[in-house]
Amino acid sequence: MNTQMQNYIRNFIVLALILSGCTMSGKSVLRIAISNSPGSSIMYVAQEKKLFRQYEVDIELVELNTGCECMQALSESNVDAAIIPFSEYSSLPNTGMGVLLLVAVSNNEEQTHLHSHLKNDWQTGHADILVGDRSELMTRRLDWQRVLLAYEHARMLLQGEPDEHSRITAEREHRSIEAVSNDLMHWKVFGITQQDSLLGVGGPFASMNAQWQGRQFLTAAATLRLEDTVPQKLHSGQTNKAK
Repeated sequence: MNTQMQNYIRNFIVLALILSGCTMSGKSVLRIAISNSPGSSIMYVAQEKKLFRQYEVDIELVELNTGCECMQALSESNVDAAIIPFSEYSSLPNTGMGVLLLVAVSNNEEQTHLHSHLKNDWQTGHADILVGDRSELMTRRLDWQRVLLAYEHARMLLQGEPDEHSRITAEREHRSIEAVSNDLMHWKVFGITQQDSLLGVGGPFASMNAQWQGRQFLTAAATLRLEDTVPQKLHSGQTNKAK
């Protein structure tokens, strides 16, 4: 086989890997920075229930002290994504970062946004978001779809097991179950099927400026796979609640 043909084949393989959402590193670990927060608690549950493994994605949760530290780790490329308060994200210059998921919002903040369309410059920390570098998120888009599916599976499980949510979070954050349960009562966690209505143009959280096409593609693609991957009884239960 001549050199020209070898180069052609190598380039074709590289292109195929890129188009399939893979990288040359294959199954390299995705690192997500988290700190004590309601948004991070869903990731604790997904890991505890081995849902990341079930959806065939290798995740390392990097536990830091604050949302500020999580944002710094992401900015320095020490992690692939981070769950942070929106206030940390909104204070950054435009660095190519993008909101992938609105994870959780405090009840007070939700009411403010749902009932006041005049407030356009939301700069509060009462919301947890999952953010990452837009180009990197899309490069490994198949892995991030699996992360979203594991997240959604964990969220659905917790709809019927609030005590389990509190127990797992309390163990990871070294707090009392009572304290964690009281905190979680004041937060609402959102699913992947709700993201466009929340973050899209005209949505109550449109000020997060999360209309980039990559987010829409990733959440839409994961949503299409829900019925095939998440247990039917969980998915059906969520559908019935929505009616």
